[in-house]
Amino acid sequence: MIVMAEERAMAEPVLTYRGAVYPWHCDHMGHVNVMWYVGKFDEATWNLFSTLGLTPDYLRSAARGMAAVEQHIVYQREVFAGDTVTVHSELLEVREKVIRFRHAPPERRSALYRRWPITSSLISDFSIR
Repeated sequence: MIVMAEERAMAEPVLTYRGAVYPWHCDHMGHVNVMWYVGKFDEATWNLFSTLGLTPDYLRSAARGMAAVEQHIVYQREVFAGDTVTVHSELLEVREKVIRFRHAPPERRSALYRRWPITSSLISDFSIR
């Protein structure tokens, strides 16, 4: 199920998130708090998984689940209330039980430019856990 979509997704980064930064995303220093970055990347991740066929319906019917086991994020530019953000994602590696991907740097105009998380996710078989 994942193979055909994987080839398409690996060809180039796919737009997986588009949104905006609201004042309540900001901390006492005036810029976006880390928890909101991670939340936006999490939304991008589920959109990426959907393009691969790893939808909630598929995961439930196949008794499978996903778990992030490692994530590295480099923060090089602040993001503020009112900024618009986009995230583009690309696959780095697909194995039997592991998917490695990164949320690639979007256009320089996006506030999230230069935040490039690389994530490894584990695919679990709930029927044998």
